[in-house]
Amino acid sequence: MHRREYVQYIGVCSAAGLSGCLTSDTGAEQRLGAVGVFNDTDDALSVSILIVRDGEKLYWRSHELATDDSHHIDPPDYDPGRGQYTVAARVDGGPSAVHEVSETENPVDGNCHFVLVRLTEGNVAFGRGTADEYTNCEESG
Repeated sequence: MHRREYVQYIGVCSAAGLSGCLTSDTGAEQRLGAVGVFNDTDDALSVSILIVRDGEKLYWRSHELATDDSHHIDPPDYDPGRGQYTVAARVDGGPSAVHEVSETENPVDGNCHFVLVRLTEGNVAFGRGTADEYTNCEESG
């Protein structure tokens, strides 16, 4: 990782409170089928999404979402391999939050997860989705 990218990465991790950004724990065998980001505010928002597996950054991009808009992030946007996943979201000029995917209750068979990121007025909340996006885990094995 280049120095500038590393410094930016540490900044996002710090801003989101992601304490384990650079640690590695390969004990978990999770799969991440998709991440759905939903803007439930009355304003257009810019949100940065960071996906980390076993301490390695897989995905880090900003998305512009109109009011009541959504965006799905799924393979091949990131490598869907098995491991321990963390998803962080940061709204430009607003709140941020971090979700350890292992804390998601009741994953689909095979420990596959579909993480929902819901943006509301002054809040970033995570949840579990139940949708066709779970087929991504079947494809990524």
